[in-house]
Amino acid sequence: MYQFNNQTCLQQENKTLLYEEPSETDNSDVVYRRSIANSIPAIVMSCLLGVLIPFLGKKFVLMLPIIGFIIEMIIALAIIYLKLDIYWWYLSAFMLGLLGNVGLIDYVINLIIVDLTNPSNRSLWFVRFYALKSVLTGLITFLISIFVRHHSYVVLFWLALVLLLISVGVVLYYFDLSLYNYTNRNMQTQVMFTFDIFIIFYGERRTRKQKLGIFLVLFAYAFYALATSAESTFIFALANYPICLLGNVGLIDYVINLIIVDLTTPSNRSLWFVRFYALKSVLTGLITFLITIFVRHHSYVVLFWLALILLLISVGVVLYYFDLSLYNYTNRNMQTQVMFTFDIFIIFYGERRTRKQKLGIFLVLFAYAFYALATSAESTFIFALANYPICWSVYMIDLYLFVMHVSIGVFSIFGYHLFRLIIFNDVLVCAISHVFFLISVIWAIFARSYWQVFANSIFYSFAHYQNPLTLAILSKYLRPDEVNIAYIFIIIINQFITSFGDLFFRWIYTMTMMSHTNMGLYLMGGFCIIPLLSNIWLYLIKRRPINPLLSVVNERSALLVNADDDFDSSTNEIQNSDQSQTTDEDVSSVSVPFFSIGNMTFIANIGSRGSSTNQSTSIAKISQNDASVQTDDDLICL
Repeated sequence: MYQFNNQTCLQQENKTLLYEEPSETDNSDVVYRRSIANSIPAIVMSCLLGVLIPFLGKKFVLMLPIIGFIIEMIIALAIIYLKLDIYWWYLSAFMLGLLGNVGLIDYVINLIIVDLTNPSNRSLWFVRFYALKSVLTGLITFLISIFVRHHSYVVLFWLALVLLLISVGVVLYYFDLSLYNYTNRNMQTQVMFTFDIFIIFYGERRTRKQKLGIFLVLFAYAFYALATSAESTFIFALANYPICLLGNVGLIDYVINLIIVDLTTPSNRSLWFVRFYALKSVLTGLITFLITIFVRHHSYVVLFWLALILLLISVGVVLYYFDLSLYNYTNRNMQTQVMFTFDIFIIFYGERRTRKQKLGIFLVLFAYAFYALATSAESTFIFALANYPICWSVYMIDLYLFVMHVSIGVFSIFGYHLFRLIIFNDVLVCAISHVFFLISVIWAIFARSYWQVFANSIFYSFAHYQNPLTLAILSKYLRPDEVNIAYIFIIIINQFITSFGDLFFRWIYTMTMMSHTNMGLYLMGGFCIIPLLSNIWLYLIKRRPINPLLSVVNERSALLVNADDDFDSSTNEIQNSDQSQTTDEDVSSVSVPFFSIGNMTFIANIGSRGSSTNQSTSIAKISQNDASVQTDDDLICL
């Protein structure tokens, strides 16, 4: 198992497979600067697109990160062929972040799961998605590693570009989920569009227990994301070149998550989130492994060209086939007024929910934050595998990552079904997953041979339910129109931890690798304890699953905040109110129309407006002419 010489690893294989950088310090600087260039616009655009998705549509939001990948592949190929300066690599990262980053895809899928499931089976579908994602991730990663062994990265990039272009075409022409957004039925209502993502933590809409539950879920997920963020340092150490992690929950994940919310019910939403996570893990591992194999036989130039082609194809697919307008079920034959505000903290205050509900929301986010920290620290373990005294080859590490992702995809689904038969509580499932996380950390500390390291994948596959179930738990605390706001917090948590946590844990490893080789594993275990306690606290304050505030049939958009709960939705009253709109507003308020996009017209109200808040607002009137009515047949059933 060990291969070393004078306390250094023999890196002959690695140098023949990967391009050589001038020094490790320069390599780290490039990765750090690129992460910063990507993180800042990604965080801003994630928040912006998260709240604008009701108007832009899931299809449009899903297309943005694919276009960003296409631009990134084009710039990468240009750097290789034209020998451009390194700042072009930073520009590609900035453009990718400006278009939403990869997390938006998962976000859209998660929203679809929410739309197609009910509370009874939603968690199971989330677990299934996570399992499938893990299997595909491991398989693709493994296949890529094999491909790179026989081809250059140039071929791989060209292949990726082709696949992206195909994806664009598929999304544009075949992705039609509009009918699943089932809460928008022939209605005329008034909603407030707000950028206050903290709205889920305050107000009287939910109890204190519910607020606390939301907080605990997000808190646990944040530390989970921080822990997973450390995995990137493993990959950096193994391959000796900057790698973009697939675990970041950006705008792509954000859009997919919203789609899951739209297409599921509270009863089956968790299941769809788990399924999405499983699928994502499998694809990540598979694609990564395939890229490694591809690079062994082709140059990175080919890989970049391939990636560019695939991204362009993806753009076409999204543009022509990704039509989810009917699934955004709150838009049916209606004329809607929405109000814009940048207060994303609206979920944390106000009278919309009880103190317990606010505390629940906080605990959910708090638990997720520390879960992200724990997973971020995992990178130090891969770092240890690549360095003295273990000195695994790149191929062995790629194989290990492939097995790990496939195990997550397979066993996470099996485990969630088993937990449902015993517990029927997503919060307890998350708590148990952190126990398995601790077991996997302890196992890794005492592992001394190949089979022991690979066998740890079984325990590890049960340790990540916090990731998919966070969204399912939050959807039970929040109204459908507040789900997107809660997801924005998850995106921000992952972006910060991915950008800064990876570098932090990598620095800790370099400082302690000779004296305390297991320091990274100790950090993982320590961070994991916090989300474990947060989930236990959340379970104690709410011993049974929180029923949805509104029935599935009566749910409104998952992306719009109601401006007037007592607003009469009858057609005659709305028409009368539209005619006398100026009399309802304050005399000093003046409405100025700016422009129209499709059926949406943007109007700015200048001056005060009755009893409204002191925030600057914009009004957008939306007209939908879809006469279809969503039924329960449109939902995903088990």
